Amino acid sequence: MIKFFRKIRQKMLKENKLSQYLIYAIGEIILVVIGILIALQINNWNEGNKTKKEEVKILTEIKIALNNDLKFIDINLRGHDQTIRDLEIIKEQLLLEKPTNDSLNYLYGSLLFTNSVDITTGPFETLKSRGLGLISNDKLRNEILFYYEQPVKYAIDKEMFLPKNFTIEYCTKLFNTVAWMSVSGKNQIIPNDFESLKKDKVFLNLLNTKIAEIGFQNITLHSSREKVQELIKLIDGEIHQN
Repeated sequence: MIKFFRKIRQKMLKENKLSQYLIYAIGEIILVVIGILIALQINNWNEGNKTKKEEVKILTEIKIALNNDLKFIDINLRGHDQTIRDLEIIKEQLLLEKPTNDSLNYLYGSLLFTNSVDITTGPFETLKSRGLGLISNDKLRNEILFYYEQPVKYAIDKEMFLPKNFTIEYCTKLFNTVAWMSVSGKNQIIPNDFESLKKDKVFLNLLNTKIAEIGFQNITLHSSREKVQELIKLIDGEIHQN
């Protein structure tokens, strides 16, 4: 093709067709420029397509992580609800001065209940390493950033009102630590003196505080759950657009 155009130029020069040669040369330059622009456009399209595929891939990975978070949050919420029920039964037993029974020994173990919500951050860390700008949707990018940087995962992993060591230390004084065991998935701890336990105001405050603490954590978990569901919907919408 290059030899063909060269022959045409040489022929025009030999025939002294300077004006036609100039027009032809300009036309040839324009064609070359157009070719370069087309090549650049194709390259940009390929790069853009590659970036979009990478964006969809990371969004899909984040969605999988969020679904795992959702399952773990639900597990914790169920555990919280059961623990509150156990503690309320103990509280009622003490306030109404009902006689103790062996089934209560399994409920006392809920005093030592602790939880940990381990949010899956792997895909987000991958996104940060590749650059947050990979997410083209500004709203979605900001929502993802907010979810992973909010302090929820730290707040729900702490005793918000009483330190864990105080709870365990105080319970050790009131219950037979030798009898602490796992039976049917629950800890069984036996009071040293049930009659004294009923009159123990500190223990009653401990019960109320523990119930309030878990209730607070539930509020945080429910808020997180809603945020995860909203984020999954946004990601689904963005993936389907691509």
